[in-house]
Amino acid sequence: LLGIWFGAGIGMVKDVKEFVAWFRKAAAQGSAGAYYNLAISLLEGTGVAKDPVEAKRLLRMAADAEDGTLSEKAKKRLKALP
Repeated sequence: LLGIWFGAGIGMVKDVKEFVAWFRKAAAQGSAGAYYNLAISLLEGTGVAKDPVEAKRLLRMAADAEDGTLSEKAKKRLKALP
């Protein structure tokens, strides 16, 4: 949740580097949402250098998480990638 707040600037100054840092922490704990959000940041280079290989790995993890809509979003993003 803190990652989203930093990313959107809710109640604080928008800080995309802090956004990425919080999503890295959540991903390390197995959060499917964090896998997805971090993957998108890595694909777009938002707050972090672009890394399509790591982004694909994280999208696969989000897709495999069986988290309903989120899993489907991750699967669609994977299919759209080269």
